[in-house]
Amino acid sequence: MLKKSTILAVLSILLIGLVIRLEYFVGPCCDDDVSYLDVAHNIMSLNFIDFRSSYVFAYRTMMVAPIALSFRIFGVSDVTASLFVLLTSVGSIAVAFAIGRMLFNENTGIIAALLMSFYPLEAEYSTHLVPDVPLAFFMGAGVLLFLYAEKKGGNLLYTCAGIAMGLAYLVKIMGLLLLLFVVSYFILFSRKKMARGLLLFLAGFAVVFLIEALYSCYFTGNVFTNYESYISAQKMWGHMKERSNDEVREMLLFYPRATLGIGIDGYMKFFSCFFWLLALSIITPAICREKRKEFLVILL
Repeated sequence: MLKKSTILAVLSILLIGLVIRLEYFVGPCCDDDVSYLDVAHNIMSLNFIDFRSSYVFAYRTMMVAPIALSFRIFGVSDVTASLFVLLTSVGSIAVAFAIGRMLFNENTGIIAALLMSFYPLEAEYSTHLVPDVPLAFFMGAGVLLFLYAEKKGGNLLYTCAGIAMGLAYLVKIMGLLLLLFVVSYFILFSRKKMARGLLLFLAGFAVVFLIEALYSCYFTGNVFTNYESYISAQKMWGHMKERSNDEVREMLLFYPRATLGIGIDGYMKFFSCFFWLLALSIITPAICREKRKEFLVILL
């Protein structure tokens, strides 16, 4: 059980995180935001033309469906459009606390939640219509449920972790990357429970995939519309074209530069000193020779 002081601290941090996000509220603005809004408005009006036309943004269902629900309940506005992303951003603060507490102790969880509450990149995009924020929330929730399953041995928890990965997948297909880390964890640290745990995890994901397959097949006659629309969009946007060596080098260097705040104007304000905190958090378990925790910290 959590101590009253811990509960108060976490609630205060959640409130701080919410205030910061509302203070820097942006709302829908441009680019993909317009596409998400258009699809969500059509869903609210029970117009499923975007699903029938295999529109890539429609098949990011856990991005557009909650926005449509928000429109239906609260009306159409900038605030209701951003409500789902905002809630998942605040939810990630709670997930950070729970994972920190699970891996280490309550104080670590509180520090993790506090850092997440004012992490510049998270706060900056918490009211934009970008899938990365809810994607991070569902993937984090999947990791948390998986950790609980490993600790308590509950079959239902493994299944719920798989469902969380499925929801992440429905936000953005890159959510499937979580499976790679789960399989790696089983191989490295949990071989005795690998067959049962992994099967239950996959069963949870299969539930979500089956639901998607049903409406995908209904609208297009194709179970894999999500994947095929994603590939088509990548080709259309030019992300899969052949590139020169200079272009490839610049692409490979972009994220390291952005992470370190070197050579790219404006990105330091997003990452601030957080990269160095991340590096320290990875090094510490290695020094203490806690390989399991080091792997999980790298995953997170």
